[in-house]
Amino acid sequence: MKKIAVTGTKGKTTIIRLINFILLELGNKTLSVDSDGVYINGKQKLDKKDSINIYGLLPGKCPGRFLYLGYDYKNKYWKIDYAVLETIIGCYVTGLGYKKHDIGVFSNVFEDHIGGLCSAIKTREDLALRKYRIISKIKTGGYFVYNMDDQLIANNMDDHISNEIKKIGVTKDLEKFQGKKTCIFISKKEVKIKISNKIIKFDLSNNKFSFYGEYEPALYNIGLSIGGLLGLLGEEIFISKHKQIKESIDRYTTDILGGRMILLEQNGRKIILDYAHEKQSLSAVLKLANTLKTGKSIGVVRLSPEREDKIYHNIGKSIASLADEFIVYDKIDGIEDKSYTINTKEIKNKKRNPGEIMHLFAEGIKTKNKKVQEIIYRKDAIKYGLKNTKKGDVIVIIVKNSKETGVFIKKYLKIK
Repeated sequence: MKKIAVTGTKGKTTIIRLINFILLELGNKTLSVDSDGVYINGKQKLDKKDSINIYGLLPGKCPGRFLYLGYDYKNKYWKIDYAVLETIIGCYVTGLGYKKHDIGVFSNVFEDHIGGLCSAIKTREDLALRKYRIISKIKTGGYFVYNMDDQLIANNMDDHISNEIKKIGVTKDLEKFQGKKTCIFISKKEVKIKISNKIIKFDLSNNKFSFYGEYEPALYNIGLSIGGLLGLLGEEIFISKHKQIKESIDRYTTDILGGRMILLEQNGRKIILDYAHEKQSLSAVLKLANTLKTGKSIGVVRLSPEREDKIYHNIGKSIASLADEFIVYDKIDGIEDKSYTINTKEIKNKKRNPGEIMHLFAEGIKTKNKKVQEIIYRKDAIKYGLKNTKKGDVIVIIVKNSKETGVFIKKYLKIK
């Protein structure tokens, strides 16, 4: 039984699900752990609440504690071929729940977790170091799959990954790709996989998951997933099955029942639900909306309440020009979440009041874009945004729970 672990700021759950989907389509038996729970052969066995109730931990903290579900104790054998494991920043404290994995995948280092009022992580360098200490626990002869275009990952790799580990980089830089014997190159509508100087091409012009090869974060997720599969299967098997893998990637889609990004369409308008919660991801999804619109773009946005005040203003300013209009709501709305209090060794009884973060975020956006509405309750903000869209418009709605919000929107708009 082989283990693959995935870490990074964004894309972990998507990479886990795509790898698991392809492995199952190839006829393998799997255990997977992601932010929503634990799955055996694609069927959920435990959800996030179960993990918290049993262990007091999210699923991605110490994910190895679920490996027992894939083992037959009576007959002493593994019932699974692969374990596909999401590892979140908390593993730095809790450990992985096993000694080493066969493949480690490192997606990116964004600004999430930085600037939090209760966080010891003050810089991207701090975050990269903690994630490297998690993902570098790779068996001798294993694989490290990484984003070559994230300088904090690429420039620090030699400090954490030994020469006995094989490296597979993913890049959009053709010069970097050409300089490697084994590497993955992403570009609009295509992925090139170089394996010992042999090149395999995947055309993504009909791939819905990547918005037909146009959405860069999805292209990175596909590239990193391919790298993970190459490590798990080995070069010979990957090459022999590459056509099946390509077909599986094209069949994979995120839908209303659990995708991290969901696209709904009604009467010529597009509705994008996404989990973006920091500057880079917000920018990426808003830029995607601009490529899809023939009318205007609207962002229905919010941020988490645990960061320093200046962070909200800075993120607002950075995304202000990326949508025609914004509607800002607040996680602390006085209705579903009435208050938020930080109470740690460093911060004592720091309270966030309803609407406080909304206003700070909106003021940042207003420095460059005056078309901003502040509507504290998320459902009211979503309804207002939907009422003000028409054919050709694209509305981006930032959510915590895509499934719940998707169901709410489909019911509100009477989409079957």
